[in-house]
Amino acid sequence: MSDGNFNADEALGPGAGIPLAEAPALVGRTLFVTDWYRLDEAKVRQFRAGTDAVPEPADMTACLANPVGAENVDGFYLLSLLFPMHANHNPLHTVGTYALNYGIEKCRFPAPAFLTNRVRCVAVLEAAEQHPKGWLLTLQNTLLLEGSPRPAMPCSWKVLIVVPA
Repeated sequence: MSDGNFNADEALGPGAGIPLAEAPALVGRTLFVTDWYRLDEAKVRQFRAGTDAVPEPADMTACLANPVGAENVDGFYLLSLLFPMHANHNPLHTVGTYALNYGIEKCRFPAPAFLTNRVRCVAVLEAAEQHPKGWLLTLQNTLLLEGSPRPAMPCSWKVLIVVPA
């Protein structure tokens, strides 16, 4: 645990890294906010191609004719963005540990996101609990949609940080 000299404001500053043992002191705090990320058609198409369950192209007729629009970005693509956003921005780390996806508690898509829209992630640490294998973190991620009063995706994500013995 903390030695009493931990300063959360400094730890959350640019270029800082935070040992996992300090995570309880950050509960309720914003861990990071990403830069704006453009929803690029080529990457969305790669995602769709990479997730096909069958070798034949899926019949997209109904999807492309939906009333929301053919350029609507898949919710699962938005969800998949959490991994690189956390890998690139989350300041919590301890050398030698690794993270396992423990589960999604709640995920919604209240505002449609379209190709060329921009999104950014605001990650707040909701809980940091000691676990027999390390730390179980609950992170509230809000994928903001530029120019929209509603987010593209609020999502509570649990991550188990394994601390090898």
